[in-house]
Amino acid sequence: SRLILQGCGVIYVLFAVLGKLNAAFITIPYSVLGGTMILYYGIFFGVILSQLQFVNLNDTRNLAILGISVLVGFMLPHWVEKRPDGLNTGIEGLDRTLTMLAANGVFVAGFVACFLDNTVSGILISRL
Repeated sequence: SRLILQGCGVIYVLFAVLGKLNAAFITIPYSVLGGTMILYYGIFFGVILSQLQFVNLNDTRNLAILGISVLVGFMLPHWVEKRPDGLNTGIEGLDRTLTMLAANGVFVAGFVACFLDNTVSGILISRL
């Protein structure tokens, strides 16, 4: 539930601020932390996918936008990881900014989905 995740966030902030609480956090075994993260990200991913109930997935346009955005969201961060100097504009600050954004799969997928949804033609009902 939302209350549990908010409580978890408060606990994380307290652990970050208070050193003695952080020492208690370090004693938690990695397997417990891994299981907790699997559960947390599973719920997070499920909430994201639940938003697809409002999308007409019988429309080829929407399926293509969804598939392309997820695929590029997986591929581009992997490409940036393998080729960290692949983005070279000649401006060091811009290169670092673009590399940082391209390494974030959620940002890439969201950006591509937003771009495609606003540029690919379709009837109005399929765009809602």
